Amino acid sequence: MKTEHDRTTRLAPSPTGRLHMGNAWALLLNWAIARANHWRVLLRMEDLDDSRVREGDAEVVLEDLRWLGIDHDGPVHYQSRRIERYREALQSLQALDRTYACSLSRRQIEEALSAPHEHPGTIVASLGRRHEAETTGVDGPTNQRFVCEEGVVHIEDVIAGSYSEDPGSTVGDFIIWTKQGVPAYQLAVVVEDADMGVTDVIRGNDLLSSSARQVRLYEVLDKPAPRWWHLPLVVDQEGRRLAKRHGDRCLEAYRQSGVSAQKIIGLIARWCGFIDRHEPLDVEVFLQLAACQDWTKSGSSFLSGPVMFTEEDHQWLMERS
Repeated sequence: MKTEHDRTTRLAPSPTGRLHMGNAWALLLNWAIARANHWRVLLRMEDLDDSRVREGDAEVVLEDLRWLGIDHDGPVHYQSRRIERYREALQSLQALDRTYACSLSRRQIEEALSAPHEHPGTIVASLGRRHEAETTGVDGPTNQRFVCEEGVVHIEDVIAGSYSEDPGSTVGDFIIWTKQGVPAYQLAVVVEDADMGVTDVIRGNDLLSSSARQVRLYEVLDKPAPRWWHLPLVVDQEGRRLAKRHGDRCLEAYRQSGVSAQKIIGLIARWCGFIDRHEPLDVEVFLQLAACQDWTKSGSSFLSGPVMFTEEDHQWLMERS
């Protein structure tokens, strides 16, 4: 049985644009929780989406992390260099009869369900309660779906608390391999985390529902699921989650505008309730404050989220010292 000092987490940014303050919040807290508990911290670039990954984006992400003082153990892992490993996992699932080809999108399947069928028998049960998917006439590359059996998955999330979902009913047979010849997110993250020995996954709670699908994959691949920590999201004043399209408020833009890393860290410390005012902080001080926290204590200010990134916060960052 692993002790706390034997545990491993990973930082897993997607180099599909510049990191924003929501990314900084999640990455810094992930790192601080790990370092405060003496875990290993691995770094993985989730760079499988060729349509969105631009040349140089990964290097900018690495520079942002160095600027903030976020370090990691061992080399950087790149998902794009591991296609054959994912293919092995797909073949294992195929050997267990837990996948099938399906060229239809979710919308097409839902439309097929609501329309009268001219050719009964050309469709099989798939999405959700074995909703329908095409099995004949598939020509060329196609998606592969995972046969997701119905049944409730119970998760005790360290931060979000008890969570239960039946992914077989709510999501159905989800895509694990795309017609572009690369693994979909759910398969890639499970294979990578299992291979890297990740014991604790810390990420935004927009991915909480993904954990149930991932547990199903862990079960079928006969791998232990990690402990889950899902953090509140950072939102703007209208309650919208931050996105990489907000380029003027990305870390690179702040860095190039002369904003100090200490200001970014201080703002995140304020969001956590570590301090009660706008104040720059060194990353070492942030880590000391993080080490004093009970991260699972209900009612903690940063757990009651979402966290709001206000115009006042932005203006303070941009103020000249």
